[in-house]
Amino acid sequence: MGNRLMLHVRLSFMFTIIYMILNENVSLLTAGLGVASAVSAIFLTNKILEIDYVEIFHLNLWIVLAYFWIIIRDTYLVGFNVIIRTLKGDIRPNFINYRSDLKDELMTVLLANAITMPPGAITVDRVGNNMTILTVGFDRDEFRKATNEKVEGLLRRFDIDE
Repeated sequence: MGNRLMLHVRLSFMFTIIYMILNENVSLLTAGLGVASAVSAIFLTNKILEIDYVEIFHLNLWIVLAYFWIIIRDTYLVGFNVIIRTLKGDIRPNFINYRSDLKDELMTVLLANAITMPPGAITVDRVGNNMTILTVGFDRDEFRKATNEKVEGLLRRFDIDE
């Protein structure tokens, strides 16, 4: 029982970090809401859907922390790039069809979210590992280099369906 409780606590902690990342806010209120959301999501999933979250959710703390760091870093780096492009008048919308090498659904969703977080790119559609991304001023090669090479490389290490 104690080991199972620790797995639930660890999962709740990781969900809280993900909640804070997606809200782009590190505060006591956001952390509290993250804990409440995490515990509620795990409880409701286990009871209503009769799925044991601890057994099917395969993220670990290191991937969550590395993901958090990459998202924060890229938000600023890509953000400054978009500011420079805006000042130069080099803002043109561009749709990119992108196919990820990731096979696991969770990892693909995390990649799509990582693409959307920094300014200048939005994942507008995702079917499996195929994504349609709207960028502002980036062509396919610039986009790949600027936003997702490091994130996809990180997620590939945890892609359990490979």
